[in-house]
Amino acid sequence: MSFTSPQASLARRNLTAVMIAALPGVIALVAMWTTATAPTVQKWMPYLSLAICGSWLAAPLLWSTYSFARVVTGLLMVDHTGIAIDGELVARRDDIESAVRTTRGWRARPVVHLRLHGERFGCDLRVASTHDADAVIAALGMDAAHAAVSYVLPSKLFRAGLPVILSVAAMPVALGSVVIAAVVSHGGDVTPLATLAGAGFAAVALAAIMTAWQCGRLYITIAPTGLTVRKRDKERLIAWRDVTELAMWRGAMTRMGRARPAGFDLVLGTGERIPMCTAHIAMKAGVYDRDLVVERITPFLSRPEVIASCGARCRRR
Repeated sequence: MSFTSPQASLARRNLTAVMIAALPGVIALVAMWTTATAPTVQKWMPYLSLAICGSWLAAPLLWSTYSFARVVTGLLMVDHTGIAIDGELVARRDDIESAVRTTRGWRARPVVHLRLHGERFGCDLRVASTHDADAVIAALGMDAAHAAVSYVLPSKLFRAGLPVILSVAAMPVALGSVVIAAVVSHGGDVTPLATLAGAGFAAVALAAIMTAWQCGRLYITIAPTGLTVRKRDKERLIAWRDVTELAMWRGAMTRMGRARPAGFDLVLGTGERIPMCTAHIAMKAGVYDRDLVVERITPFLSRPEVIASCGARCRRR
């Protein structure tokens, strides 16, 4: 299977442009530190503050919109060997780790976000329509019908992400360390033993958080034959005919209404529910309008044999 398009473009982030945009802010920070340690305050300090704000607003803008990106444009051809533009192979199929349809920019232009093995940052294949984006993924053999895809899902405790949990826990851990150091010092000057006790408490708390994060992660592989679920050392294969439904969670209330759900429960025919936190999967790929894991599972649940199996279970009940 192959796909061709008269014109498409492959855009890679230009890290040099982002670094140049952030450079004035870094220089301003160094200048502010130098000025703060100087005996007199210089009159150009407010201008440095404006430079910091301007440069640090420009850097995320360049990053998110692929401004000044390295772009290759031309005739697009996609097949099992990879992606070629004007006859040049720009991405080999074996090097592509994942391909996800999403949008970019205020015009919501359709793109296929590609992540390549061994590269920290992905690239965007800009196409003419959503249909073309789906056709590219199918031509690569990375759609739900032909390829398995794996995800690492956090537990409900860490559904907001590990950095958020660490930032929230930083203050209680710091206060606990200070209290322990004060108790060990008996209210006097902080002794070396008190410092060691406070640092030890912080290290143990951090180790506990990281252990809970590691142990709570759920590894899933979605394939045409079924769903493989692994947690710690326990692994199981769930056939699609054993899945009854996907029970979406209720999103948190916000000022603008109810937010999108952070995940769902995979409901089996036995009544067992397997919670899956999936919000960060879509955010990592730059997708904000749908759940990628749900989108990957849904086609298998709509198969005639799966529907017939679910109907038979309902009749037995």
